[in-house]
Amino acid sequence: YYSYATDLNASNGQICYVRKELSHSCFRLLAHNASLQYEYTGMTQNKCVELSLFEFVCRKHDLDFKKIYLHNLYKHPKYENEMFLVDLNKFISKYYTNSTNCSLIVMGDFNIDFNQASNKKYLHFFKQQFNLEPYFDKCKTHKNISQLDWCFYNKHNHIFATAANLNAGFHSQPYTTWFSDHSAIFSEITF
Repeated sequence: YYSYATDLNASNGQICYVRKELSHSCFRLLAHNASLQYEYTGMTQNKCVELSLFEFVCRKHDLDFKKIYLHNLYKHPKYENEMFLVDLNKFISKYYTNSTNCSLIVMGDFNIDFNQASNKKYLHFFKQQFNLEPYFDKCKTHKNISQLDWCFYNKHNHIFATAANLNAGFHSQPYTTWFSDHSAIFSEITF
């Protein structure tokens, strides 16, 4: 999955790769806010947020299944943080309900450094609203100055809490790329 701006000077876009063997049977794009061609047109920078939601279904037995929702996003730096959280909450709440069979991972370019004291209230939103915690923090993901790229997950959710019993795991980390001033986020889910 990828999305992009029709304006060549725009600074948005996102991409998600899935291993070929998983792409059709248990992983699908559930929702996004781009056009049918996965492009963003007519958005002003102060209202630009790209949201995409993927569903990953793991079946251990015919009747026993777990769902993991992967939410990938890009928030433009000029998009107001309060409005971003309202839109994010609406988008996630439309498709995701917290249960023991479901887990949520939210990752991407937030263009918010939650490590700064003035932004701690936004970090609290993720903990309060969706029971999400950062998978990594205090990493320099933007020009080695600040952390603007994040991965949140429900650490205490049944799926991840019992991962050892399922021979399952989740790992996420930032890594440096040659094509952006931001680090990319690599995440791996194993079952």
